[in-house]
Amino acid sequence: MLDHAQLHQADMVLPRIAGLNGRPVNRTLLAKNNPKAELREVFATLAPQKHIRRALIERLELRFPEGRVRLEDGIFITACYLAAERIAVLADDDYYFLRARQDANNISARKADPEGYTRSVARIAEQVRAARLPADLEQGMVLDLYRRKILRRHRPGRWLGMGRWRRRSWLRAHAGFVARFIPAQQESRLGFPHRQRSAALRTGDARQMQAWALLEQLLAAHWNVRQDRQGGQAAGVPHFVPAGPPPQLAELILRPRHGGADVALPLRPAADAFALHGGQELQPLAPDIYDVYVQASHRQVQGEPRRVRVGRRDWAGHRFYTTVNGYLSLDARPRDGQAVA
Repeated sequence: MLDHAQLHQADMVLPRIAGLNGRPVNRTLLAKNNPKAELREVFATLAPQKHIRRALIERLELRFPEGRVRLEDGIFITACYLAAERIAVLADDDYYFLRARQDANNISARKADPEGYTRSVARIAEQVRAARLPADLEQGMVLDLYRRKILRRHRPGRWLGMGRWRRRSWLRAHAGFVARFIPAQQESRLGFPHRQRSAALRTGDARQMQAWALLEQLLAAHWNVRQDRQGGQAAGVPHFVPAGPPPQLAELILRPRHGGADVALPLRPAADAFALHGGQELQPLAPDIYDVYVQASHRQVQGEPRRVRVGRRDWAGHRFYTTVNGYLSLDARPRDGQAVA
């Protein structure tokens, strides 16, 4: 890491990190070496596992906030990012290992105080504003922070598991952040579900947040697949079954592995499942392997495509098969010189 910093005259080096004992680690940002990473790109990680030039820390007298402060590492790292002239990424190997704590005694594992947590997020946003960055960069970074540290706390699994008092506490704290840092016109840059969550936060509307959480949960449900049987034999026609209440509409999405556009086919309701419309065959496809997704829509809101899981491996017809990870795919590569429909 030191060699990399000296080679590229970097004030900071972000190493590729690996997780141990089940510790989750986001490795997307650190996928490849980058001698000069963009500020907004590295701002996606505020964890403290970075290589930082000591002279930068001492010149600006940067220190972690004292006491039990949520996001104290993010406050410190943000100050380093904004002061660094060059930030590099080193990702040709695993350089730092994060181990999950078994005692859950660190501050991040404890239940957060809504007011204290939101004050820390606001402090990071204030740092970005004070840096006098170009307007679009500043707004983009604050919006990224808002998605990750504020809106993410209102995802369905967390929101629906909270009691009424705690919901109101988070709404009150976050509404103050929205009023200070997120102009109403900025919400247009957010997609579903973040734009809807943000609108509910702006007004402190717990009922609206509850409604969006239930809708989001419905649209994000996993999908399984089964084969209907006729006379005891598998008919070979897949029926797609949501792991929850059925949405109003659903589409089959075939995504080619080697590039090209997705193929979308409407599905019809069939009892507790969805199937291809009567008489509809899979259209002629370009030779490739296609991973199978279902995209649900409900109340004119469309969710993200969800990969289809398979509970059994003895598929017949349509060239569907089960991947080693238990998902459904379709092989449309030629056999005997013929393209597959």
